[in-house]
Amino acid sequence: QVVSTKNMVYVDVIIPVHNASNTIEEAVSSAMNQVLPPSFLEKEKMKFSRMDVAVCCYDDGSKDNSFDILKRLEEKYNDAHVIGQKLNEECTIVSRLLIDSAKNKDNKK
Repeated sequence: QVVSTKNMVYVDVIIPVHNASNTIEEAVSSAMNQVLPPSFLEKEKMKFSRMDVAVCCYDDGSKDNSFDILKRLEEKYNDAHVIGQKLNEECTIVSRLLIDSAKNKDNKK
């Protein structure tokens, strides 16, 4: 989900996770450290290049330490949120949880 105002862009990134302990830290860090490309700023006629990124990660019952890594990242980044569920939870339920989580974070700003 991407929402822009005259001088701020809000981006919600949803990352599904399953046994990703080797890659999840890089994925979350990459999402959290994104910057706005100049072409977007020009197109949107934005004066400032501020971007507020919120990352929601859903761990689908990983057997490795993915969930522990995600919880550590949740503490490191204010706008990272982790949801853990049983293995192979219904995809629509997970999507709804993540979207609701992103909206709740937006309402707190």
